Amino acid sequence: MELNKEINSLLLYLKDQNIDIDDEELKFQIESHPDSPSLLSFCDALSFFGIPNVAFHLYVDRIEDLPDTFVVLVLGTEKETQPYLSYVRKKQDHYI
Repeated sequence: MELNKEINSLLLYLKDQNIDIDDEELKFQIESHPDSPSLLSFCDALSFFGIPNVAFHLYVDRIEDLPDTFVVLVLGTEKETQPYLSYVRKKQDHYI
C-alpha cells in the first residue's frame, strides 16, 4: 500500500461525510499501528476517533448493497497488483 495515498482516500471520504478529525493524528494512528499498513490499522484508527466502521469481504456483483459513498480495499486488478484503498462515490448509475 502507498500509505499517503491510502490515508488521503480515507480523508476524502471523511470530509465528504462531514466528519471533522485531526488529519495529522489520523496519520499518526495509522502509521504507528503495529500492523501498519494493513486494513486493521485503518479500522483501528477510525475506532480511536469513535467513528463506526466495518470491514467485510464483498464481491463486485453485490456493490449495489453498499451505500452511495464508501471506502474499499481493492485486492488487485490487471493494472494494479498491490492492494490499495479507494474512496468510491456513486453518481447516477456508475461509481467513481
